[in-house]
Amino acid sequence: MKIFPFLLLFLFLISCRGDRPHQKIDPASTKTALNDADKPQVKTPEPKNEQSTAVKKVQESPSVPYAGSLTLAAQNIEGRPGEIVCMDITVANFQEVISMQYSLQWDSAVLEYSNVHGFQLPFLSEQNFGTHKSGEGILTFIWIDNTLQGKNLPDGSSIYQACFKVIGQSGQRSHFIITNKPTPFESVNAQEKLLEITTVEGSVEIK
Repeated sequence: MKIFPFLLLFLFLISCRGDRPHQKIDPASTKTALNDADKPQVKTPEPKNEQSTAVKKVQESPSVPYAGSLTLAAQNIEGRPGEIVCMDITVANFQEVISMQYSLQWDSAVLEYSNVHGFQLPFLSEQNFGTHKSGEGILTFIWIDNTLQGKNLPDGSSIYQACFKVIGQSGQRSHFIITNKPTPFESVNAQEKLLEITTVEGSVEIK
């Protein structure tokens, strides 16, 4: 009986395998361990400083140069107990002024506020005066020329009169002060430049 060559080859391959046991491959063994030197170096980011480097700076307003000045002056007058006395408030260097503000102060134990009148500025009336502290000897004042054209007055001109009842005794005196408290000084001219306010103190002497 003839045996074909391909059949012999088949029998040979079977005999070579014999009863050799099947070898199992552990998948874990196929993993190649990386040396520490071969591992990529991952840098841990340093913690950020959460404190803000921004610092709030309180910037003081620089001194604003004045374009000029104007003078407000009170008078020295006399009165008798029970009388109503009126004091002119006069100005000097009053050129192209469009606004101003300040306060008036006196001794409330000597003088009692009565009224203001004799207005010589446009848009000036009793409404420009704050009387809520008049019982404490304080009168506040704010004025603006609504045309914004500016007002000129000769030196020594009266812009209004402040009137008081004399409630003190003979021999007493009350100083009359144009002050920046509680209303701060401010005056502006038609060029929108600040004007410095200078003042002259007055008084009321009781005879």
